[in-house]
Amino acid sequence: MPNFNKENELKKLLVLLLSVLVAGGAFAEGQSEMAAGDALTITHMTEHCFNWPETTPPLLEEMNALLGVNWVHIPCPGGNGSYKPKIQVLLAAADLPDIFETYWIEELIQQGTSDLSVEEVSEHMPTYYGGLAAFFPSIGLDLQTSLGFFKRDGILKHYPMVWRDASNGHGYLWRKDYLDELGMDVPHTLEEWEAVFAAYKEAYPDRYAYGARCFDETLYRCFNAAANAFGLSLSRFVKRDGKLVLANAQPEMIQALEILARWYENGWLDPEFVTVNGESEPFGAGVTIMKGWEHPNFPFDDERFHKTLKEHSPDAEFALTGPPRVEGYFPATYAWLPMHGNGHGIGRHNNDDRDRVHAIMEAVDALNHRDNGFLVNFGIEGTHWSGVENNRPIWTEEFKEPESRQGLGLGVNARNTPLSYWDIQAMKGFEEYIDPVKQAWLAEVRYSPDGILGPNNVCMLTQSPVKPINDEGKDLWAVYQERRVEGSALITQIIVGQKPVSAYQEWIDEYHAGWGREMDEAATKLFVDAVDECPSA
Repeated sequence: MPNFNKENELKKLLVLLLSVLVAGGAFAEGQSEMAAGDALTITHMTEHCFNWPETTPPLLEEMNALLGVNWVHIPCPGGNGSYKPKIQVLLAAADLPDIFETYWIEELIQQGTSDLSVEEVSEHMPTYYGGLAAFFPSIGLDLQTSLGFFKRDGILKHYPMVWRDASNGHGYLWRKDYLDELGMDVPHTLEEWEAVFAAYKEAYPDRYAYGARCFDETLYRCFNAAANAFGLSLSRFVKRDGKLVLANAQPEMIQALEILARWYENGWLDPEFVTVNGESEPFGAGVTIMKGWEHPNFPFDDERFHKTLKEHSPDAEFALTGPPRVEGYFPATYAWLPMHGNGHGIGRHNNDDRDRVHAIMEAVDALNHRDNGFLVNFGIEGTHWSGVENNRPIWTEEFKEPESRQGLGLGVNARNTPLSYWDIQAMKGFEEYIDPVKQAWLAEVRYSPDGILGPNNVCMLTQSPVKPINDEGKDLWAVYQERRVEGSALITQIIVGQKPVSAYQEWIDEYHAGWGREMDEAATKLFVDAVDECPSA
């Protein structure tokens, strides 16, 4: 679909007519027949439930006029965090939307998505595919190999979300003002971390030092600092002696769990860690002294950096560190590859009507065009934004604050495709679409050899949740899900003192005696060349 100017009504009518022609007759067998002149209806569901439009606002009317479709959102009940159970209910009821985030739910990927091919993506999503084709070679990855991770039995089942800055990794963010209040320096070693935790708990007995999220099976947010200290990261595969091995099953995990159990017993860990959504909740409320899930994208004085926290705590000051150092080990931290977890799929019920599949793909791709990108991310010109600065719209006074944009669907529509107009331009190398503030900050803290998260200080475990596929095409991550979940449950039980650390040693022994060996071998065969071996201490 061509890129039309939003304000040109004649062109808007033309794009509507063109889209209707594309959509005519493109409805799967068994669905309601529609007259040839009716627009294509596309139902859509995204992980970001908190930003759903409450009704069909003018924004959607504008978008539908531009695309010539009828875009319908499927809401998530209960607010943010309810996407996964909702999409699983829809899968069980055979009532999936036309487009949705696959969220690495293996059953959803295999049973809920239409079969695709790379050729179809290239032809019917050319803007999206062009961004991928320009970006992947620039970071040393082969596009076709990378797309293979989204295939099952040789068939592309969903297409990847790409986050250009993903390999920045995760650091640990401290409240420097609290440290100053305690008369303590920014901690770096394990002993220094524990001294800060103890002093903070003494000063604030009703608080805790470190919050986390442990309620999902992957546990990659579950007090990962203790594992990071020993060169591990939960639910990552690490490269050792030229082979990939699951971090959760390495002997150093026993030491990490002993540390976490001690921290919990001392009252340093958030006791609600199995129910909170993430570290941002207690840290943003000013309750904890440290946050363990920090994407270091902006300098502390940037207006975008923890804006809500700084509004209610204007004296808040910050310091970023890597994981705690332990003698004899080189620390690691969790990071995504730019092609990370969530993919996007087209509902399986469309599979037998390729015209409809292609029409959906073309509508999705059109959201990446310039004017459409402005609309779905920033809303209507003159209402939500006015004027452009550094190639991005400027919010009007009424909509400057994120809270004022909730419920309008701003940005949600773009979530159905893993790239945005701005990302695509940046991936193609256009410097004017790269944020210079972010770029300079990342050069300092991440890409400088001696930066806080630089290669001389931290090893990045940058593979996505590895899907070890065996020679028969079976995803062993899914095959052995129950055993992996047992290990995750053990970690939680050991932290809170319900089971001894020795119980985890039994799980490790079982892993290496059988099913885990198969996982490691499959992961090594697929991913070993894409993963760097962490340095020794």
